[in-house]
Amino acid sequence: MENKNNVPKKEHQSYPIFKAFYSKIFKDSTIINDEAQLLSDIKSALNEWKNAENTFEFVTSPDLIDHAIYRIEAAKLRYIHLIKLAKEQHIKGIL
Repeated sequence: MENKNNVPKKEHQSYPIFKAFYSKIFKDSTIINDEAQLLSDIKSALNEWKNAENTFEFVTSPDLIDHAIYRIEAAKLRYIHLIKLAKEQHIKGIL
């Protein structure tokens, strides 16, 4: 490549040690972000479960009761699934 003064520009050389170093850093940060996301999803699922149970307490229509029960079961299953994932990945955090 040449710049404005028609002087050849050196091509950037990639150094393997830097590639390994940066890939390690970014890989570790990705793992941390994945763990944080899973913990956040678990908190969200628990809140969703609690909200569904609160909704069930206040509905009176048979159709809404069925819907509230469905929401409770779906939220519970999602929460249990996420907890299992966290256990499999040995993720421990404050919930």
